[in-house]
Amino acid sequence: MAVSAVSGTTAGQGGTRTAPANQLDKQVFFQLLVAQLKNQDPLKPWDGEQFVTQLVQFTILEQLLAMNKLLEESLQAAELSRGAALIGHRVKIDTGQGELVEGTVEKVSLANGKVYLHVGGKVYELSQLVEVA
Repeated sequence: MAVSAVSGTTAGQGGTRTAPANQLDKQVFFQLLVAQLKNQDPLKPWDGEQFVTQLVQFTILEQLLAMNKLLEESLQAAELSRGAALIGHRVKIDTGQGELVEGTVEKVSLANGKVYLHVGGKVYELSQLVEVA
């Protein structure tokens, strides 16, 4: 499960840029902070506690995003190891069209964050594996 942040467009020095849906960087945070400070009511100044609370929340979010990235990388490495352990084994693959393919795993590859098994000259996702002999 991925932690996702707010996606949107922010005005920067060079024009407009779009923040990725899964990443909230420091620049966006500081732009929001400056906008809040510029638009605050002079008769009701911003509470220092509020500022510190938002800073702490941002730091926690940043650490959670970093931890999420490490967990995703660990999961990907585990899946690749799982696939590599199948090399030379006979397997059954569900093609998704109601047919099962049997063969020996010749090699394993990683592309776009997914692990693929090479069986009988064709490529299948590890998630399509239904049986190992």
